[in-house]
Amino acid sequence: MRKKIVFGILTVLAVVGIMLLTFQGPEDTMKLSEGARGFLARLGFLVESHALRSNIHLLEYFIAGLVFTLFNEAMGWKRWLPVLLGCAFGLMDELIKIPLPTREFDAVDLVKDWIGVSVAFALVQLCIFLRGRRSKNH
Repeated sequence: MRKKIVFGILTVLAVVGIMLLTFQGPEDTMKLSEGARGFLARLGFLVESHALRSNIHLLEYFIAGLVFTLFNEAMGWKRWLPVLLGCAFGLMDELIKIPLPTREFDAVDLVKDWIGVSVAFALVQLCIFLRGRRSKNH
């Protein structure tokens, strides 16, 4: 029960976080990107601003895909559901940008969203598979 609540809260936070980013203005987006770049630099990762901004969708949706998949596993729903919901959410996120004056629909970002969700899903499934194999061998 505790896992369901924790992963449910994380799922809501991931969705709210992405929506907040979607509705940010360009100035706020640039400030956030520079802040993330500075944080990564302090960790020893030097990332060019354009590279960070162009690949942030992979990271956003990888994190969302992780929490969607972990919540789904805790709930015991259909195994493929997090990929379907994550991809649908990515599409909705891009479609919302069409009427926004400072944002635009970007098919490349949509593909990155889908890749992020799919990689997270695959990683969780691989961990579940390996854990199952390890427990059978012991």
